[in-house]
Amino acid sequence: MTLRKKPHLLGLMVRLPLPAMPQRPHEPGRTI
Repeated sequence: MTLRKKPHLLGLMVRLPLPAMPQRPHEPGRTI
């Protein structure tokens, strides 16, 4: 479906887990 149109978006999230962590307030245990 839309996965084929934005394949680079998935790769960016997996390749840049550092900047994506501070943006996720749902995981307070990982903010340490």
